[in-house]
Amino acid sequence: VYAMHINKLNDILKKHNKRMMMWGDIAVNHQEIIGQLPKDLIILSWGYDPRDSFDKEILPFKQSGFEFMVAPGVRSWSEIYPNLQVAVKNIANYVRDGKEHGAMGMINTAWDDDGETLFNANWHGLIWGAEMAWKPIKSQEKPDAETEIKDRLSAFNQGMDVLFFNMKNGESMMKSLNKFSELRDIPVFGNMGNNSVWGSIFDFYPKEEIQKVMQTNKTMLEKASALAKEFHKKTTKTDSEKVAVRVAEIAAKKAAFAANKNLFILELQEIHDNLKIKSLSEIKLLRNNLFKELHQHKIDYIGLWKEENREY
Repeated sequence: VYAMHINKLNDILKKHNKRMMMWGDIAVNHQEIIGQLPKDLIILSWGYDPRDSFDKEILPFKQSGFEFMVAPGVRSWSEIYPNLQVAVKNIANYVRDGKEHGAMGMINTAWDDDGETLFNANWHGLIWGAEMAWKPIKSQEKPDAETEIKDRLSAFNQGMDVLFFNMKNGESMMKSLNKFSELRDIPVFGNMGNNSVWGSIFDFYPKEEIQKVMQTNKTMLEKASALAKEFHKKTTKTDSEKVAVRVAEIAAKKAAFAANKNLFILELQEIHDNLKIKSLSEIKLLRNNLFKELHQHKIDYIGLWKEENREY
């Protein structure tokens, strides 16, 4: 059915002198249809994990004679802030393997699936993609490839500080942005995904996990709040791309909010189990403070959204 559908679309496009591109995952997973596809298709081979090799995603099309492009991604979707570490390896290795097997080029993807991602969070992954596309890494073996990526990334990040953020007096924005990976290492619910912000306040924790959850969220609240302040200070240190810095700042604030919300859940859970611990007015005050914090996030988000978009 899928192959039939693709052929129908291809017939429509050919009447208008257009050439068709198709995402390759269905054909990779159901290779029996590859022979039924139009031979002049351009296949887009995609994948977003930090794999050491993407041959499995590429070779079925190369061996079948299709022209193809590779499509890695900046890993910004459904995240409070893009996962830079995953994106860097994904893009570098996919582009390397695409070049090795004769790809026409690359398309770097930024899927804003949840509708919440601000575009100014994507610049590092997009510019790194351009860097890799113009000059892919060469190493095929894992240890050598990791060393090459590390060396290239170090120079690249220095370039981002100087040329993109226009930082002065030796200041570094990239050191701050890379601290998001430290927040990801803190084992809290959602682990820097947007679901950690929007999850229900009535999702109670198992009793045996309460102490652990309390400590990890206190750690997240402390580190994310400190990182937000760090970004706020650095808006005065850059002559350009201030919106990108403010996007990072509200991302850190969202991570802090998620931790604060989880701590409120523990308070709510405690009073649910024992009404004598806190008065209803105390828990309502905590809840209202949380609502105020969320409302401020809404105001901040609307302001940044308007700086990079137009209302229709």
